[in-house]
Amino acid sequence: MMFKHERKRFWKNFAIALIKNNPARAAMLPLVIFAFAVSLCIESSVEFDHIHKHFQSKDGTHYYVLHRETVESAKPLEIFEDEEGYYIKQEGFGEGKAIIVFIFGTLMIFAFCSLFMEDLEIGKSTKMAVVKDLRKIASEDGRRQIYVAYSKKICADSFGYTKREIEEQIPKMSPSELMELDDCMEKSAVRDRKLDQIGI
Repeated sequence: MMFKHERKRFWKNFAIALIKNNPARAAMLPLVIFAFAVSLCIESSVEFDHIHKHFQSKDGTHYYVLHRETVESAKPLEIFEDEEGYYIKQEGFGEGKAIIVFIFGTLMIFAFCSLFMEDLEIGKSTKMAVVKDLRKIASEDGRRQIYVAYSKKICADSFGYTKREIEEQIPKMSPSELMELDDCMEKSAVRDRKLDQIGI
């Protein structure tokens, strides 16, 4: 199993690799989210809705029947009057704000959907994260060099390849495929990890 701090290190390196492989999307997504959040902060408009009927229940609750809705209030609302009738004041979303929120909301949905619909080069990003942490340890018989990353056995070398040649041989894989690889740690590292787990 991959230890907690190794998982954190892997996901950090994976996220960095993912951004490097998709710089345009990495820049676009936070910008769209920020723009959507800003659009929600635009001041709402003030609307006056015509009151068709007004009721008050036995418990004192007031009901104002408007054109498309009924407003419930524990206290009587302020009433405005003109020659055509009575009105209550309400904050409305506003046509301009509604259009802006809709545009940026749609862009944000498309941006998130693209994360699942398009090729994000997950395999390439995982490989980059593996290479970032790659190191070699000697096998128990001393005849081979075993390359490990995040305490997972990536490959073994008995032919004297250079590190660059080893890196080129590492296949692209998904994060879940990396997690399924065999564990491989030196005995001292296993001991230290177990002591760390129990807080010693």
